[in-house]
Amino acid sequence: MYRLHVGRFPRPTAVTPFGGKPGETVEVTWLGDVNGPRKEQITLPAEEPEEFGIYAQDDQGIAPSPIPFRLSELNNVSEVEPNPAGAEATACEAPAALNGIISEEGDVDCFKFTAKKGQVFDVRVLARNYGSPLDSVLNVNRIGGAGVGGNDDSGGPDSYIRFTAPEDDTYVVSVRDHLNKGGLAYVYRVEVTP
Repeated sequence: MYRLHVGRFPRPTAVTPFGGKPGETVEVTWLGDVNGPRKEQITLPAEEPEEFGIYAQDDQGIAPSPIPFRLSELNNVSEVEPNPAGAEATACEAPAALNGIISEEGDVDCFKFTAKKGQVFDVRVLARNYGSPLDSVLNVNRIGGAGVGGNDDSGGPDSYIRFTAPEDDTYVVSVRDHLNKGGLAYVYRVEVTP
């Protein structure tokens, strides 16, 4: 079984970030289209439908099917390369939605935020459930390297950790692919919530 779309319309395979706040206008980057990456401003609905997707559109037309898109009240933080380790990690404040791409083989993306002793956080990767080929491995460490938690799959294709901060410190969230693969379609969103 297959589906064939023929036309001049855009046909990206991924978008980043793939989430935003209801009612806001967010700039997204379409990835994987034959014409290369392209930015577009998308205005999101004020109400949160049960399932939601966005359509790439340009002067040639509109994509025939949507790419899944997450609506949530979290602020978006996009990775800033290079960010392969704690020292170079993209800084953010939790709660937040951390967005990026495992863009090449062996790529590891890191984000850091401060937490107080006793604070509890849920850290959830959204990737495979939104059409990304990323088979995520998620780790949370203290900035000095001491491990707090890690997860490959948590009863589904995407990783999840709940951790309690053992001390006032800076914590580093790292994401990579299980088989160390990567590419333009390996987009992800990590939601860090109390």
